[in-house]
Amino acid sequence: SGDDVLTLSGANSYSGGTTISGGTLVASNVEALGSGNIDNYASLQLNASGQFVTANLTTHDNAITAIGAGSALRANTLTQEANSTLAVHLTDSNSGAIVTADRANLGGTLDITGIGNVAKSWTRDAYAYTLIDSDSAIDSDFAQFTVAGMDAKQVDFLTVDG
Repeated sequence: SGDDVLTLSGANSYSGGTTISGGTLVASNVEALGSGNIDNYASLQLNASGQFVTANLTTHDNAITAIGAGSALRANTLTQEANSTLAVHLTDSNSGAIVTADRANLGGTLDITGIGNVAKSWTRDAYAYTLIDSDSAIDSDFAQFTVAGMDAKQVDFLTVDG
């Protein structure tokens, strides 16, 4: 808790739950969070190349979970509450689903950054990303969707499928 930043950079075998009640928790190792449930009431940043694995991840109202470039998440259940944000930074080298969950309960805002820039804006090749892959169900939708800071309604040539 508090307003500061705590960075976990080593592997962790902790299997209990983690509650983020204030400040920012940065995981810079895919094994840094252990294997228990995560209740995020503040800010969680996943910033390591590879897949983070957790039991269940809940991002509560007014909290943000950020998945950095090259990072992915595997959870039994992903829950994004009504006023939460899931921020995903994509690159053209992303492969596979960014989030894989047995069940995904969506709400709040999906904020996508990292794709497209002036230097690459004229490429003929489209990028295809799987953001969330659920083994059983994706319940509800995000209330808001932004791409590179723009409301999704302002983005040209965007196809949302599924």
